Amino acid sequence: MKRFKFTPLGFGIVNGACVVLNGLGAYAVFNNLETKVYSVKVSRFMGGIKHVPIIRGIILFFYYIWLWFRLLDISYTHFDVSAARKSAKNRKFLEKRSRTFYIICTCLILGVFIVFPMLFNLLLSLAGVNDTQTLTIVSVFFKIACLFMLFVLLKNISVSKTLFKYNYAVNKVCNAYSYGNSLKYSKVLYASPYMALSPFNFFILSLILIYSLIPVLTFLGTGLLGVVFNIIASILIICLAYEVLFVIEYTKGRFVPMRYFSYLFVWLSWFSISKCESKHLRIAEAAMEEVVELNFDKINGLNAEDFAKDDIKFSLVYNEVKTELLNAGIDDTSETDLLIAQALNLKRSDILFLRKLRPTDYNKIRELLKRRLTRTPLDKILKRKEFFREEFYVDDFVLSPRPETEILAERVVNYVNKKKEKFNVLDMCTGSGCIAVAVAKNTSASVVGVDFSKRALAVARRNAINLGANVNFVLSDMFKDLKETKRFDIIVSNPPYVATGEIKNLDKEVREHDPIMALDGGADGLKFYRILAAEAPKFLKEYGKLFLEIGIGQAEEIVKLLTQNFKDIKVTNDYSNIPRIIEATRK
Repeated sequence: MKRFKFTPLGFGIVNGACVVLNGLGAYAVFNNLETKVYSVKVSRFMGGIKHVPIIRGIILFFYYIWLWFRLLDISYTHFDVSAARKSAKNRKFLEKRSRTFYIICTCLILGVFIVFPMLFNLLLSLAGVNDTQTLTIVSVFFKIACLFMLFVLLKNISVSKTLFKYNYAVNKVCNAYSYGNSLKYSKVLYASPYMALSPFNFFILSLILIYSLIPVLTFLGTGLLGVVFNIIASILIICLAYEVLFVIEYTKGRFVPMRYFSYLFVWLSWFSISKCESKHLRIAEAAMEEVVELNFDKINGLNAEDFAKDDIKFSLVYNEVKTELLNAGIDDTSETDLLIAQALNLKRSDILFLRKLRPTDYNKIRELLKRRLTRTPLDKILKRKEFFREEFYVDDFVLSPRPETEILAERVVNYVNKKKEKFNVLDMCTGSGCIAVAVAKNTSASVVGVDFSKRALAVARRNAINLGANVNFVLSDMFKDLKETKRFDIIVSNPPYVATGEIKNLDKEVREHDPIMALDGGADGLKFYRILAAEAPKFLKEYGKLFLEIGIGQAEEIVKLLTQNFKDIKVTNDYSNIPRIIEATRK
C-alpha cells in the first residue's frame, strides 16, 4: 500500500481529538454514552495552502491556534450533553470545568511568559548583572525553560491532563495511517506517539526559535521600526520552523541520516503528550475514519478493504441486535454488548467507540446472534462465566456456575479462613472446578477436585492453570477410586440433583446445553446425596465438615439422610430465600 499523499495531522482537545487531512477535518468527543464525530468545515483556501512553501507556515500556525480554541469550545457543548440536560447541577459542573481550564491556562501563560521573565530580569539587575550580552543569553535560556515548564505543568494538572492523552492518541493514529497501515486498531497500538509535524510540535519549535533568534537580531533597529522588523522576523522564523518539520516528516522514513537528524525535533513531542488509555485511541481513530471518508477520493493507493465504502453504521447494527434479542424474550441489555464484543474480539468497554463495521464483522455478529436466538446460553457462546470475582472457562462438557453456588463456595472459604488452620478440602463433583479454584485461591487450604468426566476435569485443570490456583484433580466415580487413608477436614459438593423425570421440564438453555451427567440426580434427585451421606464420613477427619448445595424442596429429605453420621446440621437459604446450602459436622 502507498502512503498518504499528505500526512494527516491532529491534536487533542480536552474532551476529544481532531484530525485534519487535505484541508478537511473531523473531531470526535465521548459523552459517557457513545463517541460522537463531527466534520470540520474548512475553506478551499485552507485546503490548498499546504501546496505553497514558506507562506503556508505562518498561515497554518494561526489556523491551528484558531481551530484548537474553536474545537475546545465546541467540545464542551457536546461533552456529556445528555447528562447536562437532565439537571442544572450537571450544567453548572460543565460550565465550571470549562471556566477552570481557561483560567488555569491564562494564569500559567501570563506567569510563564510575562511575570516570571520580568522577575528574573529584576533579580539579575539586583545581582549586578549589567552586561547586555550576558543578560540576552541568560534571558533566552530562561524563556525556553519557562516554555517547557508551562507544558510540564499542564501535563500534570487534572483539568488539562486529558488533552495530552488525546495528543498521544492522535499522534499514534496519524503515524499509523501515514505510513500505509490499514484502519485497524491493532496497527495503531504499535505506532509511535512521537510526530515531528504535529501542530503542538510546530508551535513549540516556533516559540523556541523566536526566543532564541529575535534577541540576537537587535541590529534590525529600535523603536517602532525595530518592532516591525521583529514581527517580520518572527513570521519568517515560523515559516522556517514549518518547512524544517515538513522536510523531516516526509524524509525521516526514507533516508537513514534524516531519521537520526529527526530525533532532534521529534523529542519535542514529549512535552505535549501523555500516555493514554484505549478509549482515547478509539476516539482518535473515530476522528480519523471520518477524515478518511471526507477525503476518500483524494487518497491514493489505498486498498478498498481498508476504507470500504459499504461499511455499516455501528449504531444500526447495535439496535438491530438489541431489538432481535428483545423480540426473542431476552431483555438483558448487557447481552447485546457482550455478543458484539465477543464477535469482534474486543473488550466490552471498547465497543462504545465503534462507529462503523465492515461487512465481515457484521457477519460475525450475526452468527453469534443466531446461536443466541436459538437459546444457546450466553456463557456457552462466550466460553466464559464469572464466578467468585473470577472468569472461568466453560463449554458444553460442564455445568455453568450458578450464583447460588457462590454462596456454597463463600461458606467454605469463610469457614477455612476463620479457623486459620491448614485444611485439606475435597471438592466432589468438581465440574468446571469453580468451587475448588475459589477455595484454593482465597484460602491456604490444600484442595483436591474429583469428577467422573475426563472432559470436565480437562476444563477444571484449564481454569486452575489460567487463574493460578494449586488444585490436584482426580478422576473417580464419587469415592470409588479414592484411598480411605486420605482424610479431609472439609468435603464440599454440588452434585447433580435434578430428578430424571424433571429434566425434560427444565429451561431449554439448561436441558439442551448443559451435560445431562451434571444434571441427572436419579429417580428422585437424591442418588448422589445418599452416596455422600454414607461415604463422606469415611474420608472426613473427626469433626470434619460437609458442605452441600441442594435442589428446591430437597432439604428435609437430605437432612434425614445425614442424621445417622452427622450432627449440627444447618440449612442456609439462597438469595431467593430458598433452602440451598447444608452444613453438617461428622459425628
